[in-house]
Amino acid sequence: MKTSLKFHNRWAITALSGVALGVFLGLSPALAAPYFSAGVVGSAAGGYPCWTSEGYSTYPLGGGMSSAYGHALATDTRLPGCPGADSAISISSAELASGKLHAYSSSTFNSYAQAGAYFSDNVDIYFGGQPVSGLSNGLFGEIRLDIHGYRSAQDTYVHGYLDMKGLDGATLGYASNDNLQDGESFVLPFNSPFHFQAALYADAANGSLADFGNTATISVSLPEGYTFGSYSGVLLTAPVPVPAAVWLFGSGLLGLIGVARRKTCVS
Repeated sequence: MKTSLKFHNRWAITALSGVALGVFLGLSPALAAPYFSAGVVGSAAGGYPCWTSEGYSTYPLGGGMSSAYGHALATDTRLPGCPGADSAISISSAELASGKLHAYSSSTFNSYAQAGAYFSDNVDIYFGGQPVSGLSNGLFGEIRLDIHGYRSAQDTYVHGYLDMKGLDGATLGYASNDNLQDGESFVLPFNSPFHFQAALYADAANGSLADFGNTATISVSLPEGYTFGSYSGVLLTAPVPVPAAVWLFGSGLLGLIGVARRKTCVS
């Protein structure tokens, strides 16, 4: 899907991030739904007023998915008399098996990129290999989302949240931050089976970078003797990083941007 996005200044670009986040969250599945899913969303747009092309991509968000990956790339072709070409790129992925969310956005002057990723699942509790309705004797486990990345000092927006509900839909806990920095964490306690959703969202404009491809990681811990399972059957079964080739692919796209800019300047 393509749409015409023209940003007259950095304030207009930054303001759009809130709208885009609302769209992203609106596409996420309801927390009370007893299933697992993963999805990503992203867009990229060249610069105003000299662009003649722009791109926008939204990747499918679907129940029954355990992983998702996508990228968006936009490079404007400058009109005669306009200096240089402005480009932007977003890359995002979500994988329940490794428990990792990735969101990467890069921009040049007067361009904009956004990336978002989420996943959700049900978590059951077991003792001695048998399912139980909860932890005994006042014990608690915890689910946490640890976030690592880099962001430019200005013109970036990084948001994340961890939401937890009982399987009956009752709210058990919620944590979020609209100004995420490297090394932050969300931690929620639990003592019964639950449904969770975690999300990471990053955008960048006007030559800034929001690199949270390294990464947001979900983890579940329980007292001794207890184990957990998931509705998806894959949650944290393969806690390994997304292959480096995925992010090298992103680097290749950035290289293509540079080639496009050089060709534009020559023309």
